[in-house]
Formats: sequence, C-alpha cells, structure tokens
Amino acid sequence: MSRDPRIEWSEDRDAKVVEMRLETEGWARSMRLDRYLCRRFPKLSRTRVQKIIRTTLTVNGHPARKAGTTLHVGDVVVIRRPLKVEPETPRDVRVLADFGTFMAIDKPAGLPVHPAGRYYRNTVTTILKERYGSDPKFVVAHRIDRETSGVLLVCRDKTVERTLKQMFQDRRVRKTYLAIVRGVMVEPGQIDLPLGQVEGSRIHVKMHVTEDGAPAVTDFFPIRSWDEYSLVDVRPRTGRQHQIRAHMAAIGHPIVGDKMYGVPEDWFFEFLESGMTGPLLERLDLSRQALHAARLELAHPETGRPLVVEAPFWDDMTEFLDRLGPPLWEAEATDGIIDARRTGR
Repeated sequence: MSRDPRIEWSEDRDAKVVEMRLETEGWARSMRLDRYLCRRFPKLSRTRVQKIIRTTLTVNGHPARKAGTTLHVGDVVVIRRPLKVEPETPRDVRVLADFGTFMAIDKPAGLPVHPAGRYYRNTVTTILKERYGSDPKFVVAHRIDRETSGVLLVCRDKTVERTLKQMFQDRRVRKTYLAIVRGVMVEPGQIDLPLGQVEGSRIHVKMHVTEDGAPAVTDFFPIRSWDEYSLVDVRPRTGRQHQIRAHMAAIGHPIVGDKMYGVPEDWFFEFLESGMTGPLLERLDLSRQALHAARLELAHPETGRPLVVEAPFWDDMTEFLDRLGPPLWEAEATDGIIDARRTGR
C-alpha cells in the first residue's frame, strides 16, 4: 500500500485552497473512513482526522460528515484545505541519465518526493511536471526520505514503471548509500534486526528494533574514521521504512543530523516548531541527516543489460568531512566499497 496520495491543485497561483484527491484501493474495501485516513496519514491524530471528516472532506462529491462512513473500492476521497505558506526547499533536481522511458535523477536533501503535508509545489514530481509537462506524467519508482539526497528513478512509461517497482519489491536492485555516522567504525559487518513502528511514540512514523517486527538486514563497510565520526558505505538488503537510520542508531552509530534516531524526541518537535535554529544545529552538527543514496545497480528494465547509476556527494556532506581534517583510519582500496575519494562534486 502506498502512503503517497495523488494531490492536485488549481493552476492559479493565487488560489487560496489546495485539493488532495485519493482513489481508494482494494485494501480499503469496507473500511471505515476514519480508519482509512489514519492508515494513509499516520502522522495525523484521530482528533485531527475527525475534524477533517466533519469540515473539509467529500466522498464521491458529497460531504462525508461521519467518521463511520463505509468505503468501497474506487471511491474518490477529496480533502480541501487552506493554502499555507510552503517551506522553502532546494529545487536543483539534476538529471544523471535519461533512458527515454525513465530517468535517473539526483535529488537534493530537503526536497520531498511527493506532495504531502506542508509541501505541494516544492516536490520532485511537481518540479518535473514544470520542467517537462504532464504528458506523459512522471511517476517515482521507489522512495527516499525528504532529507536524504541522491539517486532516484522516475518513469514516464507505465510498463517500465511496473517493471521497476517490481524489481525493487523483489530486491533485484542493489542500493548503496553513504552515511556519516557518530562514533568510530573500522570493521565491516551486518545488522540483522527486525524493525517495527514504535508504539506510544509521539512520532507516529518512528521505527525501532522489536522481536515482532519485519525482517530487516543492512550491510555496512566503514570507509574512513575520525575521532568522533565515520564515513560508511551502507547497503540495505531489505527495504523497511527508515531502515538505515534505525539500524545505525540501534548499534550505537546514529547518522549525523538525524532528528529522529539517536537523539531525544524533543529535538524533532523543536525542529518542527522553530525550524533549524543555531542551538539545534550545534547539537545536530548538520542541518539534514547525512545520508546519501550514492548508487543503484540493476538490470535495464527493457534490455536486461547491467545498469549502474551513481550520484556524487552534495556539497554539505563534503564540506562537513573537509572540516574534520585528515582521517585517523581509512579502508584499503576494495572493489566492493565506494571510493571515498570520488564522493565530491
């Protein structure tokens, strides 16, 4: 089930309302409206969901009003809300390779992939629409977090879209990330710890290691280490939500700049309330999580030929490492590890 709704809004730049449109799928058959919204938007409280249903929501063009409204497959749920000031984000989406039916792009940190929450025009899909038009429509083949930079595949062909999504689901795409973590790491290893959502956390999407969680496996290969930090090549074998971030925090090496893992939860809400203040930046060391999707290895979805796409470090991570000075330890050259000397732009 995708949690990324399709959002449409008026092309009038002076519009005062943004409209969110969702078409219910098979998993929502006979589900109560309030439960459906809670699953689609896990960050929303039940109180907030109830208010949306009473005031701004229609089902098939008619006001719903009641939380217990039963949904059917194909129902169209529309939420209208006042247009708020959208946060500024980087919009420098760079094309790494254009294969005709799909593209590999380099997403900057801080740019959401889909419209959601406070973001509706400053997103990857909207920027691509502005740049290339809406026919054909670009669809993202997989997900990376808003604060993560790096390689992202976007499709302009439905057959290729289905093929790529299936390849990611079947784990036939090899993903390599570069992360700057806290603490000294010099030995490669594997984290095999199940992950599930944290019950009772004020952060509804937060994950943690739990016995009844979904299987999650992450391989890691340290590249360089300093007194208090390490640069690590990280390769998730599974694709759980926040897997790398939760796993690295679980072994005592949280990612630098992460506001959710390895730090007090109050820091996350401090950021939501006040943005990146000087005192918060001093505690986090970096304004965004130091996680970069550096490489994808897969078979071309149409020809089957081996395909490798890489994205170099963005300047903020490079500059952070430069400030640390010469490393105290560096891995010997290995074919399986991304060469740290090639990470800069």
